Amino acid sequence: MRALAAAILACISFTAHANDLWASINIRSDHYTSDNTVYNTDTLGFGVEWATTPQQSWLAGWYHNSHHKPSIYAGFAEQPFAYQALKAGAAIGFVTGYPAADVLPLLAIIGSYDGTRYGSNIVITPPIGHFAAGSISLQLKFKTDLLSR
Repeated sequence: MRALAAAILACISFTAHANDLWASINIRSDHYTSDNTVYNTDTLGFGVEWATTPQQSWLAGWYHNSHHKPSIYAGFAEQPFAYQALKAGAAIGFVTGYPAADVLPLLAIIGSYDGTRYGSNIVITPPIGHFAAGSISLQLKFKTDLLSR
């Protein structure tokens, strides 16, 4: 847990010169799995995205996970595919709060709409063996003025 907190603080310190700071709200996650397990779909949470370039950003946040437990995540996203305000790419990082392990690797495909002030993310995570089911999540976000010069 201390290592994850250190990673979040590192994200903050490495992005002090960031172009944009987005606040995101995790709204919902739908899960896909081969078994009949019922997962929590109301995965409300809060996060931040620091965009260091139009294609790269650092991510950190908290949400109520599919097992009704709190999760903390931190990672890095690269979205090299873009058309106007739409972007696509992948993210890597770490997430806590799941029964299989204290900390799990995070790998996701991300599709984003980044408007002038508002946006959204669709986050697709693959299943991790028997540790975690795959999911498709919706995040809404808004750009803050905290890093404006």
